Amino acid sequence: MRVLALVTLPTSGASNRLRVEQYVPLLHNQGIELVVSPFFDERTYRILYRPGHTLAKAMGTLRGIARRIRDVLRVGRFDLVLVHRESAPLGPPLIERLLRRIRVPYVYDFDDALFLAPIHPANRRWAWLREPSRYAESAWGAAAVTTGNDYLAEWAREHNVDVSVIPTPVETTVYRPRTIERSGPVVIGWSGSSTTAPYLKLLDEVLAVL
Repeated sequence: MRVLALVTLPTSGASNRLRVEQYVPLLHNQGIELVVSPFFDERTYRILYRPGHTLAKAMGTLRGIARRIRDVLRVGRFDLVLVHRESAPLGPPLIERLLRRIRVPYVYDFDDALFLAPIHPANRRWAWLREPSRYAESAWGAAAVTTGNDYLAEWAREHNVDVSVIPTPVETTVYRPRTIERSGPVVIGWSGSSTTAPYLKLLDEVLAVL
């Protein structure tokens, strides 16, 4: 079985890396070839959330559109498409509409409340290109939907009858609990972007207690 995974960010994006790319070798062992196609490349991702760099961001977006055109031309060679979060970061879900029209099934996967209004200034600035209804349409047209938690699944079930919860896992062959005691303050690592960092404020009191 061949699966084309359409993701927004490259490997540096934590969501894609943990929910899609780390499954590639595991699925290969089950006879499933997973081909990952990001919209943004690493060069664009490094400046995506920084102020300025307008021309470089525009060029990165054009390269992403070119990749999606290539994906459309080759989609017939795949048995299934996995759309992680969104097939493209702007405009209506054109790829999903095309997949329905040519009868290529796709699974829609997301791990953030994309359907809520953005809180980061960088996201609010471009909100007019990212109408929240686009995510409902993506979920509605999917053969199945997978989400990262029950809260997201509750929303998804308003748009699709086949919804499963797959929590974002940690690769235990790479990340292992420390077996030795250490002194000094507790150090906590967090994977994400500047657009979701404000949500960490919700944990201020908890982290203070810790």
